[in-house]
Amino acid sequence: YFAPAPTVVFGPGDLADDAGAVAHSEREYVRVREVEAAAETVERSISRLLGPR
Repeated sequence: YFAPAPTVVFGPGDLADDAGAVAHSEREYVRVREVEAAAETVERSISRLLGPR
């Protein structure tokens, strides 16, 4: 995930910080509020894609 290529990353947590990699390392963590915000975004996106019921 550190390749010099255009990408889009979505989801809670940090890939890296000033100390190095965070994602998929022994320092990995995710804040509950970030998981909730990601879930809300996915829910709103799906609702808009599917339209009203």
